[in-house]
Amino acid sequence: AEGVGVETDRFFQVFYSPEMKTQTLEQFQQAYHWRVRGFPTVILQHAEELSVLTRGYRPFEEVQPTLDAWLSSRDTQRG
Repeated sequence: AEGVGVETDRFFQVFYSPEMKTQTLEQFQQAYHWRVRGFPTVILQHAEELSVLTRGYRPFEEVQPTLDAWLSSRDTQRG
């Protein structure tokens, strides 16, 4: 924590707080709801629509065409 400018005592105070535990559990539940089963998983969201960009590591060069197509389809829908 100190390496990025966060006071160690404050970090642990927040890290072990009931609020952080609740937020972490909520994030795990959301990931389960989105059917995330591995790391990393990149999910794109537009309004209520979710799309999986990739499951597992892939270099950006491999992901970029799919991401560009997804973004272009959103521009067309707005348009």
